[in-house]
Order: sequence, then C-alpha cells, then structure tokens
Amino acid sequence: MAISLAATDGVTVEHDTPVTIVASKDWIPLPVELDIVPGSALDFSALGLQDAPAGKHGWLKADRDGAFFFERQPDRPVRFYGVNFCFSAHYITHEQSDRLADRLVRLGYNTVRLHHYEGELTEPQQPRTRLNPQKLDQLDYLVAACTRRGIYVTTDLFVSRPVDVTEFLPDSESSRRDAMNRFKVLAALNPGAFENWKTFARNLLEHVNPYTQRAYKDEPGLAWLALINEGNLGNYVNLAKDIPEYRAAWNRWLAGRYKDRDGLAAAWGAVLKADEDPARGTVTLDGSVHSQDLRGRDLVLFLAHVELDFLSRATAFLREELGTRALVTNMNGWTNHATSQRVRSAMDYVDDHFYVDHPRFLEQSWRLPSRCPNTSPVAGGANGGRHLAFTRLFDKPFTVSEYNYSAPGRYRGVGGILTGALGAIQGWDAIWRFAYSHNRDNLFQPGKLDYFNMASDPLGQAAERASICLFLRGDMRAAPHSASITMTEADFRRVPAQIPGLAPNWHWAAWLTRVGTRVVDDPARSTSHDMVLPLGWATGAGDSADARAVRSDDPYQIGQEELVKLFRQRGILAAGNPTDPSKNVFQCETGEITIDGPQDCMTLDTPRTAGGFAPAGESIRTAHGVQIAVQDTDATVWVSSLDDQPIAASRRLLVTHLTDLQNTEIRYAERARQTLLDWGKLPHLARAGKAEVLAGVVDLVPLPRSVDREFLLHVLLSRESLGSTGIGDGIAIPHVRNPIVLHATRPTVTLCFLAQPIDFASLDGKPVHTLFTIVTPSIRSHLQLLSRLAHALRTPAFREAIGGRSDAAVILAAAAEAAGAKIHERAMVIGIEHGSTVRVRTAAGPTVRAQHVALCCNAFIDEKISKALRDRIMPVGTYIIATERLGQARIESLLRENVAVSDVNFVLDYFRRSDDHRLLFGGRVSYSGRDALNTANATRVRMLKVFPALADAKVDFAWGGHVDITMSRAPDFGRIAPNVYYLQGFSGHGIALTGIAGQMVAETIAGQAERFDLFTKLRHRDFPGGPALRTPALMLAMLWFRLKDLL
Repeated sequence: MAISLAATDGVTVEHDTPVTIVASKDWIPLPVELDIVPGSALDFSALGLQDAPAGKHGWLKADRDGAFFFERQPDRPVRFYGVNFCFSAHYITHEQSDRLADRLVRLGYNTVRLHHYEGELTEPQQPRTRLNPQKLDQLDYLVAACTRRGIYVTTDLFVSRPVDVTEFLPDSESSRRDAMNRFKVLAALNPGAFENWKTFARNLLEHVNPYTQRAYKDEPGLAWLALINEGNLGNYVNLAKDIPEYRAAWNRWLAGRYKDRDGLAAAWGAVLKADEDPARGTVTLDGSVHSQDLRGRDLVLFLAHVELDFLSRATAFLREELGTRALVTNMNGWTNHATSQRVRSAMDYVDDHFYVDHPRFLEQSWRLPSRCPNTSPVAGGANGGRHLAFTRLFDKPFTVSEYNYSAPGRYRGVGGILTGALGAIQGWDAIWRFAYSHNRDNLFQPGKLDYFNMASDPLGQAAERASICLFLRGDMRAAPHSASITMTEADFRRVPAQIPGLAPNWHWAAWLTRVGTRVVDDPARSTSHDMVLPLGWATGAGDSADARAVRSDDPYQIGQEELVKLFRQRGILAAGNPTDPSKNVFQCETGEITIDGPQDCMTLDTPRTAGGFAPAGESIRTAHGVQIAVQDTDATVWVSSLDDQPIAASRRLLVTHLTDLQNTEIRYAERARQTLLDWGKLPHLARAGKAEVLAGVVDLVPLPRSVDREFLLHVLLSRESLGSTGIGDGIAIPHVRNPIVLHATRPTVTLCFLAQPIDFASLDGKPVHTLFTIVTPSIRSHLQLLSRLAHALRTPAFREAIGGRSDAAVILAAAAEAAGAKIHERAMVIGIEHGSTVRVRTAAGPTVRAQHVALCCNAFIDEKISKALRDRIMPVGTYIIATERLGQARIESLLRENVAVSDVNFVLDYFRRSDDHRLLFGGRVSYSGRDALNTANATRVRMLKVFPALADAKVDFAWGGHVDITMSRAPDFGRIAPNVYYLQGFSGHGIALTGIAGQMVAETIAGQAERFDLFTKLRHRDFPGGPALRTPALMLAMLWFRLKDLL
C-alpha cells in the first residue's frame, strides 16, 4: 500500500536522530555520596528492620501456611528484603566490610545474597573446589559483619565457578562453549560433575568462620541455600542433548513410560523417527519444551523427573552428610510448566527471578550496543513479576532472589516500587534486588550508571526506600483473600497432550488478590482459599469437596471477563472496584494500589506510604493526605512516614521525587532511547522537576482543618507558574499570591530539608535543598513574615544553622538572634533587681538588662530569686530506660497501639514505643533530691515486672533528671512583679505544656494576657515542713502511697 502526503506549504519530515544527554537546565548534575548520614531521613536503621544478631532466635523455619519464622518464635512470621553482591564485591578489607555492613543497615536491608562469588574464592587449579585462604578470610569477615548486625545471608552452591567441563565430557569438542550453563546441566546427572558440586559445597559449608566460631553448615545466619542458580533444565535442552548421561536417562525414562517402541510410536506418531527405539537407547534428546507435540510434552516430564531426582540427592547430601539446617531450594529461573510444581512441592521454599528492561545485545554478549524496550511498565499494566505469583506454592514460603528494572531504562524509579508493592499484596517472604555492586571499586567510590548496580544508580537506590517501607516494614497490607490453582498427584499422572506454562494468561490477577498454586494429596480436603481452581487433568471441580472450587475444566482457559465476574461473586472485588483487565486497569482489593494503564498512572494509598507515578500534567490523589501534581516530566513521587505514625499525624516524613537519571554523555541511537551506544561518564544527571516536592510540603504544613490542602497545593503551583520562589543559594520560599483565599487563622512557616536537591529555576541557577513554605491569614501578616524571614536569612548564624541542617533548637536560637535576641549561655542567675528595667545578675559577672523577664527554672529555682516560688515546688527525680531495638513485630506484640501508657498507681510507671521499635520505660521516681544510683538496673527490674517477655532484651540507654512538681500536680504560672513572670510546676508534663506556656507569656508581653491570667487564678500551697523537713516528709508520704499501691 502506498501513502502520499501533500500540503499547501509543503511537508516537514523530522528524522529520528541519535541522542546524547549532557548537563542543562533539564538535566542537573547530581553529586553522589554512597554512605548514609546517620540520623538523616534516609537512615532507616531507626525503623527496627534488623533484629541483631542474625540467628539470635534460632534457625529460620518454614510453616505450612507459607511463611518464614524462627524456631524460638514460632508464632511470629518474618520477612526479608535485601540485595545481591557479585564477583569482587565480596572481597574487601575488614574495615570496609564493617563500613559496608553499617551502610546496609542504614539502607534498611536485613539480608544479602552472595552471588557469583566462587571465581575469586577458589584456587585457579582445576577442579576449582579448593578455597583460597586469603579470599575466604575476606568473605568470612563480611559474613560475620553482616550477621552481627542482623543481616541474614543466602547463596547458591553453584553460580559461575569456572569448572573445566571437558573432565566430564572428554569426547565433546564443543563442551567448553557455555561451560557455566553446561555444568548446571551436568551436575544433575553426570556423577563426576555431581561429585565436583558436592566437594565444593562440603569445603564451603564445613569451613569454620573464625569470626563467628561456627561452620557455615551450623550458621543460622546463613538461612537459605539454593542448589544451582537458574538451573531449570528446560533452559538448556540444547546443552543436554549431547551429554551421554542425558540420552541414556531419556531412553530409560521412555522405556519405563511406554514399555516398548510400539507403545511409544502409538503415543508419538510421526514425530518418532524410524531409527529411534528406547530399548536400544537411540531416541534422541531433542525437540522443544514449548512444542505442541507429545515429544515436547514428554521432554517436559522427563526434565522434571531429573530435577526431582537431583533435588532429592543434593538435599540428602546437605542434610544427612553435612548436617546443615539451612532451608533448601532450586529451580529459580526461567522455564516453568505446570508440572514444575510437583518438583517444588519437595523443596523447603520456592524461589524465582524476573527482570524488566533486561539488555538484549545486538552484536556480542555483554558488549554494546544493547537494546531494551524502555516503555512505561504502568501503561502496560505493570506486568513485571506478575507471573511469579504462580511459581509460589501456597504452603511454601516464596522468595525472589533476583529482580531488577534494569538501567538505563527510564522507569527504574517506579519499577522497584511496583515490586515491593506486589510482594506485599501477595504476602511473599523475601526479595533481593539484583544487584548492589558487581565489583569492589564501586562500593566506596561513585561509579557511572550500568545495567544492574544499585551502588551506581541513585535513582534505583532511592526507589528502594519505598519498596522497603511497603514490603519489609509492612506499610502495604497483604490481600485478605486468595485464589489457587490446585494440583494433585493424579493430575501429574494424567497429563494432557500439551503441558501449559506455569503462569496462566490471567496473571494480572496478582494485582487484585493473592494468587498461586497448591499441590494436594487429597482433592476432597478443604483448603483455606476463597476460590479454588482445580487443574482438572484428573481431578476436576466435581471431585473436590471444597465449595469454593470453580466449575471449570481448565483454569488456563478461563477468560478475563469470567474471572473478574468470579472475583466479584466471591466477594474478592467490591462493587466499586474499577478493575478492567481489558484496559490494564487494576485495583487491589484493599484499595492500597491502583494501576491505570490508559492514564499511565499508579497510585499508592497506604496510611504510612502514599503517592505514585504519573506523566507530566497529571495528578495523584490519595485518601491519606498526599496530593501530587506532576509537572515538566513523568515522575514517581511519594511520602513515607518515618515515625511509625500515619502520614497525617507524622512529624517526620520522607518526601521523594524521582524522574530519570542518566550518565553524562550517555548516547542512544534514537530519541526513544531504546538502543544504547555508549554509557558516558560521571557525573550522573537527574531530570529536573519540582511540583511533586511542593505536594509533600503541603502535607507537612500545620493548618486548621478548614484549609483544603489540595487547594493550597493548587495556589502554590499557580504562584510558581508566575516565577520561581527560589531566591538562591539552595533556598526557596514557596507561598501563595493572595493568602486571603486560604482562610488560615494564623501565620506559619514550615521548614523542609530535601533529601535530594532539585531544580527550582532559582535566580542563581543552583538547585534547591531548603524550603520555607509560608501560609498567612492576610497580606499584611504575609509581608511581615516575609520581611522577618528575609532579615534572618541575611544573618550568618542563621544561614549557617540552615546550611548545616542543625536541629530545631539550634535553628530557633539562630532565628531568635536574627530577630535581636541575645543568648547568654553558662550564665547562672544569682539575683534579680526589679524595676521598669529588670537587672539580672549572673555568676559569670555581667548584668543582663531587660524590660520583661520570664523565670523558667524547672526544679532549680534558687530561694535568692524567690523563696515563695521555691517553697511551692519540689524537685523529683524520674528515670527512663530504652531497650535495644526489638523489631516491629515484637514491639507490637507488647503494645499494639503506639500510645503512651501509665499505670494507675500513685507512684506510677509509664511506657511507650519509640519510632525505632524500642520500649521506653520510665518511673522509679526519687524524692531525695539526689541523683539515683544504678538507674538502668533498677528501672529494668520494674520493666520486667510489667513485661517479663523482655528478659532477654538488653538496655541500650538510660537517662534521668529532675522535674518540678507542685502539691496539686497542676502548673504554677504567675507574676512576682508586673514585668517578671514565672512558669513552673509542670509536674512531668512539660513536653506538652511548655510550648503552650511560652506562647502564653509571649502573648502577655505583647499585651494580650487573657490566657495567661486564667492560669494565675490556680492556687498553690507550699510543701509542708520548711526547708529542713519537707523532703523527708514527702519521702515518708510517698512510702505510704507505695505501700498502698502494693496492697
């Protein structure tokens, strides 16, 4: 068909051209720091995701409900999220191992996978089973450094160890080709290769790590072992067909199944060649596991038979000969059929791999040019990893030990988050990102972006924060319902002419509810699933006693409309759920994630993590206080609470905005950036964007309920469209053009430090790292506040406090000094001279003059200042301890809600959870006026009376001090002169009351004393006994009350 184009003024033809990305206003150079600043918003160590040391609760086990647990904590399921290390990244100095392990904890990981580790570990002489002592020492220390910090370890017993396979195939000229994968095939059937595998495994697992004093076979921190990495035999039929042991086993298997050639010919028909006879061993091992004929079907069954036999022998070796107790799996990629589940049902747990945008090499393997689709996964229905849901057996834990949305694909930011969300919905048990680093150099110095490494990809590493929150911390709930394809041994004995691939074409259902497979002995036994789909080869729905069984002959042939209807009938999808698989629209039954393919939008909507992905010009709205308007470029934006509170109540939020990240001078063959020609160089370049961060700031601003935050976002963005509020030197002051429209009741300034600087089109062109967001009730107050802020920003001390990201007290002090206040530290007051100008004498010498004085002395006011005030308060010691980090599950088992609790005794104890999952326990008040001795032990004894389950928990911190109490325990506010105010007697409630008290005395000095005067009407009595007897009298009184508490 010919097409002709014509136009009056001619036709402009725009040719596709190569693209090179360089620094510009759209691509901002990004400096990289590999280590995480302790205490920063990116430091996840406070979230309690590790429970150190690894193995403290015994060996990891697998329960019948498909979850991991520790043998000494059988009722507490555990999850893991981590990264892979590859090649030389395992072999670093001891000091570097400690530094790296500390970094992993701050990144939030609680597991690592040792991968492609055998090349450096083994001596170069064949058969490559002897371990190099120097490399082994480095690996030992790295493992010890990780397990000491609560990071569990997994590995495969063969990955890429460079074994010379000609030892096992001496007559094959091509045996050295693809030797790594050929050994995987050989190990399953060739006796020599299997012995080689066993020897290496024995040498590694029986080796005693000098830094843990345990052999690896006895190391509970080494929790999982895979036999062979990506060893599914269906991947390598072309390598197996020339191996004599495979041909012999193939013919024996056929003879056992069909008895003789006539039986085989009757089954296979024309695909059986004239010279092929299993009795003579002449049936060739060829064909495809994906073919439509019976030869292909039997090839699938034969390979499953070999895999099951290898699994049995290898597991017996590990368990019975070596005595290892680590959990064992195999077959973690790629080729899977429905019959693969019979093999997996004999494993301790199930593992699999997946990649999106994995490179395809156009000329030579692992050499440029390479190609990847580089299209939005959200627009395609987020299909990455969905099929793995059916690899999972519901009665086995499920892990993904390798996954990645590979670079240089532009959607890495959303891809990692999708995986964390998918794993959370499905209730998976462990996920490992591939990889952290492939070499030791990039562990400690920035490297340019490459296909897989998180250490060289700030974008991918930033996305991990959301994955960890959603999956490991548990921000996204597992779907409450489940649908299972159920298989029986009878099904496996009566296979159809073609065995389907394991994942059905409706694996999109993984975004709606929990899906997977189950192998059962008795189809009449009921299961816990809400919808059961019998495989039906031998056992159909009519043979099941389970009322939830679906009446279908083949679950692999169910249409998507029929399945959605079934989900709605079974109560899995509510009436308002917008799911429509024909349009790639999916919403989880919990409502916590929605994927809208046509709009290319994804929404996360959980109480502690909310946001999503959207193209430029689109908005993301959630029910948990996050509204985002995406400008300039496609972006992934989310907000995570870091203090265990919902976003709306949190005072510590991580706001993240991810666009795209590339290397400087990276070069592509076309504008779609699908064909990579050159990786370029450092520095990394981040794609500019800003509206998303404003959305996060809006959620932080303290506002009355009457203010619509979504409207505030709109007016802030409208103001930015008129011109940037970036004033230079990394500072911006977002504000609305006309504050009256907001109906705010009081002026506020919200200070936010950004985890990553962003382009704000500032006057000096520098990216912004600090935001002061101003909201005021009137134009006048807005101008006043803006003027005061501008004045403060011209003050060096205030700029230094902001630039150094100081804590709130330092910043407020600098702001006070900028406003004219003078701060006199270490200046004890020894006397006051009253008058219109009050003179305050200090022990340091100088006299301070002021028009107004506020006495805020806690328990330490001297009677030289005011004997009357001194007599109305008593100094009381109170003490607190903080346990070690207990982990989220354990702390929630002690205190389900994150609230402060006190008992009903007069001499009370009080306790609460901390943000990093410790127990804070206080009490043991002292009325002697002296500091208590051995505070930690004494308070711990009281804690164990309330929480005896914490007998094994260490106390990491203990502190205490004196508070000022009144006889009535009510605060004592007033004046001792018209311009001298006192605020005392907070009686242990100072955190809540001192801020209010400060505001009230400021109002009084400004001429509005109504609120302050209300407190002055409270009457307070002196403590009895005078200076000499009141402390002993109080101690006797408190002893009486303690006795009453005991009775």
